[in-house]
Amino acid sequence: MKKQRSSKVNSSIKHLPKKEYIPPKSDAIQSLAHSACETLAEKNDAPIFKESQTIRWLAQFLELAARVQAAYLNDAEHIDKDSQ
Repeated sequence: MKKQRSSKVNSSIKHLPKKEYIPPKSDAIQSLAHSACETLAEKNDAPIFKESQTIRWLAQFLELAARVQAAYLNDAEHIDKDSQ
């Protein structure tokens, strides 16, 4: 026979602070883009990856992807709580 959790435990869970997903800071993304481009340039013998414009484009893409993912996770968190 399964034990049911007490309503006291369930009610305390409802009062936990809401998680908020935030994207990484711009500096961290810039650093990642720079490192990734350096590696791509070396492994592929392709100096185009070392160009500042290429690094900037990759960083902008990663920042956009991070913001979209954080917004999605925050919305999903809200939707999950409403459906319970």
